[in-house]
Amino acid sequence: STFYQAISFKAFAVDPTDIEMLKKALKYSGKDTSVHKDIFDGDFAFWINHDKTTAIMKFKEAFEKYPSSKTTCWCLGMSYLWAGQNDSSIKYNQKALDLDSHFPRAYESLGWNYFVKKDYKETIKNFEISISYGADDPNVYRYTGYAYKELNNLEKSSFYIQKADSIERK
Repeated sequence: STFYQAISFKAFAVDPTDIEMLKKALKYSGKDTSVHKDIFDGDFAFWINHDKTTAIMKFKEAFEKYPSSKTTCWCLGMSYLWAGQNDSSIKYNQKALDLDSHFPRAYESLGWNYFVKKDYKETIKNFEISISYGADDPNVYRYTGYAYKELNNLEKSSFYIQKADSIERK
């Protein structure tokens, strides 16, 4: 199971549409009974099959088996975000934070939810916490800048957008 996990993590980290790499991972995933297999199934449903309903179902199954896993909570929250179900997404990302209050991915997901809801103060709060815990996704910086722009703080908006640009140039 470690082999397929390495393949799938590499494929998702580099390009979630690397279909051949993910099909290879799928071939080796059958014997795994861990949380990683359940998460892989949800990711595969979303990224490869573009099936939000199945992704939510797979992540729900993972959450039911592993309710104390911050990662399963976060994945279920992300699947709800992908499906446009922001309130459910917020609920499961908050559960992830209840399990680990220093989990940057959950703060990042909350930031995306609040941006969609046009709650720019909460967007900024959650993205800045994510950044303080090491998030390095340029889009987190960029959308923090956009949120500041919506609140007419052009100085901070410019700072975050420039930071996003510098991360992308690396």
